[in-house]
Amino acid sequence: MYRDKNDEYRSIGIAQAILVVSSLVFILVCSSLGLVSAKSALLMAVTVWVMIPVPLIATNAIFIPMDRLIVVSHCLGWLARLLVTALFVSWFL
Repeated sequence: MYRDKNDEYRSIGIAQAILVVSSLVFILVCSSLGLVSAKSALLMAVTVWVMIPVPLIATNAIFIPMDRLIVVSHCLGWLARLLVTALFVSWFL
C-alpha cells in the first residue's frame, strides 16, 4: 500500500510527541521521588530501561522477525535516550 508524505510526516510527528511525553514523565517521576543527583537519576534510567523497553523490544523480536542487531540498536537507543534525560534531570533540577 502506498503512503503519501503527509501520512509519513504525521506518523513521525505522533511518534516524536509520544517520546517527548515519556521523557517529561521520566523527569516528573525523578523530581517527585527526589532523584535529582546524577547517580540516582542515572540509576533510575537504567532501572526503567531494564523494566520497560528491553522486555518489550525483546518480546516483539520473538514474534516479529527482526535482525538481532536491530533489536540491540533499538535497546541501546532507548538506553541513550533515558541516560540523556537523566543527565538533564541532574543538571537542571
